[in-house]
Amino acid sequence: MAPALFPGDFVIAIHTTRIRRGDIVVLRHPTRLDVELVKRVVGLPYERVDVTGGAIAIDGVAMPELGTATEAADGSWDLEDELFVLGDNRAASTEDSRNLGGIPVESGVWRVVWRYWPPRRTLGPAIRRDVAGPALRDRQPRSRPAAQGSPANTHEEYGGSTVDMVVRKDVAAPDDVVWALITDLDRSPEIITGIDGVERLDTGSGFDVGTRWRETRTMFGREATEEMEVTALDPGRSYTVEADGHNVHYVSTLSLEPTEGGTRITMSFTAQPDGLISKVLANTVGRLMIGTTRKALQRDLEDIAAAAAR
Repeated sequence: MAPALFPGDFVIAIHTTRIRRGDIVVLRHPTRLDVELVKRVVGLPYERVDVTGGAIAIDGVAMPELGTATEAADGSWDLEDELFVLGDNRAASTEDSRNLGGIPVESGVWRVVWRYWPPRRTLGPAIRRDVAGPALRDRQPRSRPAAQGSPANTHEEYGGSTVDMVVRKDVAAPDDVVWALITDLDRSPEIITGIDGVERLDTGSGFDVGTRWRETRTMFGREATEEMEVTALDPGRSYTVEADGHNVHYVSTLSLEPTEGGTRITMSFTAQPDGLISKVLANTVGRLMIGTTRKALQRDLEDIAAAAAR
């Protein structure tokens, strides 16, 4: 795993089911259960990984930022509930998904979050390689089985001081009905119970790029009001809202995808502290923020689903 990790390094790893491309993970060897592998995540469950001439592609999208896998590794892998992992030192990595195939997630996955020994290298190369660009961050799996009646699917990431989260919900209503609900700014306090009030800051009555408003919610037992603005909109499909408050920049994107039974709503949320003090506070209360924010987003989707069903 050089240069990120070397033999003899000591790391802290957490047991989790929330894994992102670029994470270093510790997982069991699929056939030798007494052996643990330390590798970099390249492919996620239900993706297709293709290696051609050493170049890596995910679901047909070339990923040069993932490096090369050596020409000897050419092949294609259709992952089930598995991870495709490689060693960073590709030429010397002898046991990874190039010869083992996908590693079952059910075998247990630990994500490396910190290298603490030797101390002279604790600030060395990043443990996590950020390769989840815009085209891949919210990519839907090609054929993941969906459990009927299950709660909203969630994904979350706490990268030091940044909170990055995705929540999904299948709604039994057509996409045009759902779109009308989620863009009805004036009625949003009636539709979403977590919103205490909305005050428009523009003279219009519609919902488009540039639409601005103040939104009040109760967080941690106190009212919080933020100024929101629509910064991107694809009518009938998605919109992005941004806000700044307490030295934190918020970006939220809500998108719709028609399904056989109705509509899938995907809501992504990112909170990026701007100032040093905010970053220090985020490192202290980041986990609490994740839990509270995730619950709020899930409640919002449940409220939208309930309104669409009426």
